[in-house]
Amino acid sequence: MAVERKFLTPIDMTGLEVKKLRLENATSNPTVPSGSESTYKGRVYYNSLTNQLFFYNGTTWVSAGQVSITLTGDLSGTATTNASGEITLNATINADSVALGTDTTGDYVATITGTANEVEVTGSGTESRQVTIGLPDNVTITNNLNVGGNLNVTGTINAVNTTEINIEDNKINLNSTLDASTAPSLDAGVVVNRGSSADTAIIWNETSDLWTLTNDGTNYHSITRKHSATVGDGTNTSFAITHNLGTRDVTVQVYDAATYDTVEVGVTRTSTSVVTVSFEIAPASGAYKVVIVG
Repeated sequence: MAVERKFLTPIDMTGLEVKKLRLENATSNPTVPSGSESTYKGRVYYNSLTNQLFFYNGTTWVSAGQVSITLTGDLSGTATTNASGEITLNATINADSVALGTDTTGDYVATITGTANEVEVTGSGTESRQVTIGLPDNVTITNNLNVGGNLNVTGTINAVNTTEINIEDNKINLNSTLDASTAPSLDAGVVVNRGSSADTAIIWNETSDLWTLTNDGTNYHSITRKHSATVGDGTNTSFAITHNLGTRDVTVQVYDAATYDTVEVGVTRTSTSVVTVSFEIAPASGAYKVVIVG
């Protein structure tokens, strides 16, 4: 703020004829009366309310001892003075007049900027605007992302660009959203994308309740399973073997446990879970191995 003080040159009363000096007591600031300059020049008014003395300089009434105050720079408002030289300021600081970089000391945040596709910042660049920091709709992370807690993906994972996936868990749970009260209806499995060639896949077929395999992406074949058992107790000639393969479409083979030679026995596919093998003579304990594939 700049305050300019201007003092008028003292009145030189030397040689002034008394008959031209009129002292008049006024109760308010004088106004320029009508008439010629010669009529009022040299008149003096005293304002008893404000304790101010005015004289007419031929053009306007001027307060004796008046101080001229001008507000410049970052201030605006009014300034008054009385005959005793007391100054009263009624001023305010103009908006946007304080520059943080030059009118203040200490550290301050000049600009907040974000990183494209990582962090968005709005409102940076002004002193009064609210600054909002958030993530954009599409976030790109150029380096590693370490997640200490759970990673929950509610959308679709389109692609994984990696040469190897290491999973600590020893089981992968497919169709995990189904609970115990929901009837199974969805097939599931693993598909290998082979580019221009037909995909291969291992699929659980929910309709047939079988694991199936395809090498051409079109023809699926059931994956065979195996069950083996040792028979012979020196007494019985017939043995029921429970394989639980869920089908009568099984191949049964019996071989000597000592010589590994295949032997011919009677085979009955008793049910989808049981095969019965029969011998003419009761085999010794643990004499034969039975292999069931289906």
